[in-house]
Parts: sequence; C-alpha cells; structure tokens
Amino acid sequence: SPAELLDEDLWTGLARLRVVGCYLFTPLTDYSFLFRLPHLRDLHIYKGFFLPDLTFLRSMPHWCQLHIEDAVLPDLTDLAKNGCCICLSGCTVKDLSALEAVRLSELVILMPEGSREKARWQNVSCGKYTYHEYKP
Repeated sequence: SPAELLDEDLWTGLARLRVVGCYLFTPLTDYSFLFRLPHLRDLHIYKGFFLPDLTFLRSMPHWCQLHIEDAVLPDLTDLAKNGCCICLSGCTVKDLSALEAVRLSELVILMPEGSREKARWQNVSCGKYTYHEYKP
C-alpha cells in the first residue's frame, strides 16, 4: 500500500534481500521508491495512471521484463534496452523514437478497440511482436 512504502522498517528489512520482482496492483501517485530496488529484473505496474516517466529504470541495470498498464508517457528513452521483454497495456506514448536503436526480445501492445496504433509499433525491431485491441 502507499502507506507501507513510507515505512522505513519495511525498507530496512528489504535491504537484506535481493528483490528481483515487483508487482504493483494499487494505483500510486509516487513511484520514486522504485529507485530503492536496483536489483529488479521483473516489474509489473497495473493502474499506472500517475506514472510520470520511466527514469527509475536507470537505477535497475538488470531489468529484463516490464509490464505497464494505463500510463501516459512522454517517451521510452529509459526503456530502450536490447533483449528485454515489454508489454504496454492501454498506455499512451508520445514518442517511440528511442526504440529505433534497439532490438527487443518481445513487444506486446494491448490497446482499447479502435485505437489504430498498430502501424506505429510494428516498426520496432523485436523477436516477437504482438498487437491486440480489446473492448474497454
């Protein structure tokens, strides 16, 4: 919960562990705590309405799987990394140019029906590309 993320005793306990996965099911207004999890490899953010950007990925050199839902992002600059698997569900991304210089292992794009975003994403170099539109 958001309140638990402010608990320093929790963070002291987590500091003794190597946290490699994080699944956020609660909408948050502050994602800065992610900078405190440098060993993350797998991150899932559901209900990411207030996620401002992906700068936290700079502190996670080993991340390889990312799922983000319902975020509005200016760009994917911090996401550009070869060999990773990315799923963006219901996300709006203004600038995709950061992905031009990388090859992803897998890219999954899930958009509300009628989004007509498929052409924007299909030029991203990846091993497997999946695009689906769903009924909201």
